[in-house]
Amino acid sequence: MKYLIENIQGVVHFLSRIKRSSVNVLLSHFVILFGLIPALNFLTHRILSFGGINYLSSDNILALARTHSFVFIGLFLLLALIVLLAFFEYSFLLLSVYYIYLDTTLTLAQLLKMSFFQLKKLRPTSFLFFLPYFIILLPIIGFNYRSNLLSKIKIPAFVMDYIFTNRVTIIALAVIVYLILLYFSLSLSFVLPRMILTKARLRDAIRYSWRITRRRLWYFIGKFIIFAGCLFLLIAGATAALLFFQQTIEHYWNAAALASAIVIMALLQLLFIINLIGSTTLIFFIGIDFLARHAELPQLKVPHFSTDQKFTWLTSRKTLTILLVLFLGGLFTYNHHFLTAEDARRPYVISHRGVSHGNGVQNSIPALIKTAQLHPDYVEIDIQQTKDKQFVVMHDPDLKTLTGVDRRPQELTLSELTKLTQHENGYTAPVASFDEYLKAAKNLQQKLLIEIKTSTLDAPGLVNDFLQKYQGEIESQHYELQSLDYQLVEKIKKKAPALVVGYIMPFNIVGPPVSSADFLTMEYSTINGDFIDAARNDHKKVYVWTVNSADAVSRMRFYGTDAIITDEVALTHKTLERDSKMRYHYADKLLYFTIGIG
Repeated sequence: MKYLIENIQGVVHFLSRIKRSSVNVLLSHFVILFGLIPALNFLTHRILSFGGINYLSSDNILALARTHSFVFIGLFLLLALIVLLAFFEYSFLLLSVYYIYLDTTLTLAQLLKMSFFQLKKLRPTSFLFFLPYFIILLPIIGFNYRSNLLSKIKIPAFVMDYIFTNRVTIIALAVIVYLILLYFSLSLSFVLPRMILTKARLRDAIRYSWRITRRRLWYFIGKFIIFAGCLFLLIAGATAALLFFQQTIEHYWNAAALASAIVIMALLQLLFIINLIGSTTLIFFIGIDFLARHAELPQLKVPHFSTDQKFTWLTSRKTLTILLVLFLGGLFTYNHHFLTAEDARRPYVISHRGVSHGNGVQNSIPALIKTAQLHPDYVEIDIQQTKDKQFVVMHDPDLKTLTGVDRRPQELTLSELTKLTQHENGYTAPVASFDEYLKAAKNLQQKLLIEIKTSTLDAPGLVNDFLQKYQGEIESQHYELQSLDYQLVEKIKKKAPALVVGYIMPFNIVGPPVSSADFLTMEYSTINGDFIDAARNDHKKVYVWTVNSADAVSRMRFYGTDAIITDEVALTHKTLERDSKMRYHYADKLLYFTIGIG
């Protein structure tokens, strides 16, 4: 209990002092969010466009190094620049918290100059160490430290996809790896602080960090949990109180609802900034507090720069007042537009794998017949190529889950596959050939969204075989296609530009890819307004999957998605019908804003 009380007191101490750094940290993140990151995105797009490269993925990075050496070098230099800027950001935040902890006030110019000075101390070894250092620190960074620059460096999506697909068998291994990374991240967490606050070399800093963190694993874990937990409860509690207050205003004093919502939205934005500042500087405060308590915090002199006087006009009361008025005017204008704008777009309702509410076996004709009675705009199905170059309606890469046969669809002929029986949701149904499914859909006058799944066992001419046999019917019936395979999407659009084809994005690095796809499909929990706006600017629609609750349906409609892929067709129809007859409450819009603010 004493340990808990001491740490809560430390949180209060942290919050009481952090307000002094809010301006500096806010300004630095403003430059990063609205200056550096857009510039880096622009440079990345320009480099890729220069080389005629439409996307970056695990399957083309080696080929890129061989055939587009200048592009590869440009991207490598850009990565080096990101690492350099991240080191600068790290130095700036660490020095800010250091002087705040010592109750010493520095100007923004002083902090910037000290941070630039740290770049001069970088040696090649320490620079090369920085990127893997932060990868090792991911367990802690993901929990506390939010660097907007380092957020551009992501774990490759094919790794995440593999983990998700095989989650049952590798979850234990993932936990073990995470714990190992956590151990090393804690052990090395003082390397860069030691290098920045002193003149220590890399090797000495590693030894120092290892020494002071030895046998203190639970001490640091406890600190992180308590500090981060208190900050989360504070922000979440304040957010909930503001949303509840808005609901109360709308219920008892509706005439003031809009004005109240505009102000409350500004307060929610302020809470977001407070959370950004608190979570960004939290890990630095914990480290500096630990060093101070163990009398190992180095004493740095307060720097004096004679040129600071040249910038005094920036902090004058008149200048700050003008900037504040302009900022608040722009903020309230944006909030008013956000709260009053109405999007009349009704998204398509698409049945996921041809079922609804477990009414049959996925991708089966009996389920299609039942689902078509619910009138979805489209029924989404999955097809794969068979051993004899035909196509079967099947989602999984193997047959074991649904049929009990431990084979892959590409290892059997269409005749062998259609003799198998599938079991799911308490129903049984034969495996359907694509031809049979097309015939049934045509008889039902049901439009299809056809996902083409690829495999290493597919025949080289898959696209040609598919288009030669099915292009005419797909065009005449106004069906749509989609695939996770970027190259397949591009080939289909090149050979059959009239077809409507979508690319299922496994991950997002620099926004929507340069693609001839007509729409993009993404998992709904990762969707936000920024991605949809970027896709709109590229003249692409956005489909989301798998949306199965009324709240999620309403939120996706509010964000302006073009299609909702769902396992609950009736529920989705009912929710969209209800939402079309009523205006969103301002409290609902504020809730959606809060959920999608990241």
